[in-house]
Amino acid sequence: SEQVGLLRQFLESCPPPEVQPRALTASYWADAGACRLQPTNPVEALVGHLLRRPDVREAIGEVAGAEWWWQDVDQEDPPKVYHTDQNLWLEDDGTSTRRHPAFGSVLYLTGQGGPTVVF
Repeated sequence: SEQVGLLRQFLESCPPPEVQPRALTASYWADAGACRLQPTNPVEALVGHLLRRPDVREAIGEVAGAEWWWQDVDQEDPPKVYHTDQNLWLEDDGTSTRRHPAFGSVLYLTGQGGPTVVF
């Protein structure tokens, strides 16, 4: 569809993210208000569209924004093993804290990719 084409075009034109050299993934934060009113790229437009839907608002309530990320996976790479999306950081006392997103979605830009389970 046209939206997928626009999304592919955007992703190909993204400036390199501020990550380590030779990184194969990066994440971005999209403010909910900006996504609803004035998205700057197709991903933010999609987030804004979802946040304006009454059924989505009813399911998730008000949110501050959305994290989105890309991952460059070569077709020769082995499939990802079971994992959960999470933010993990070390506290000052040396312990770790792990947080999982309350809601998630997956958008494949090609016809390839393994099954995805969201729970």
